[in-house]
Amino acid sequence: MNPEQKQIITALRRAARDLGERFTIREYGVWARANGAPGVSTVLSAFGKWSEAKRTAGLPARSRGAPAADIPPEMVLDAIRRAARIAGIDVSRLPYRTYLQLQRRYRLPSLPVILRFFSGWKAAKEAASRTKGKGELNERHS
Repeated sequence: MNPEQKQIITALRRAARDLGERFTIREYGVWARANGAPGVSTVLSAFGKWSEAKRTAGLPARSRGAPAADIPPEMVLDAIRRAARIAGIDVSRLPYRTYLQLQRRYRLPSLPVILRFFSGWKAAKEAASRTKGKGELNERHS
């Protein structure tokens, strides 16, 4: 195994800790951009196939499919806005790493759930910035 492949294997294992072992190539791409890890094209170039890279990392090659949670998109947007409030920053400036830390602590929707409705983390933040949830209106009046 060459040094680039070793770096990729390390990144895939880190992603598995954050996303769960059965993450998809799309989920990894978002995670890699947010975490400064080798991108999907680098993984494919080094291993030829996504499934081969995951197997080499000791991870299941097949994804889990649709997340079990049946959460409406409004709840996802509310969760992103809540995370930004907890972090004390504007939604548009909320880094995925910060959301991930808060997601674990406050049981917010995971990235796979977010990706059911949005093309990526940036798109989800933009949608959360454009809309106001009922929860936010209620919190302001209490």
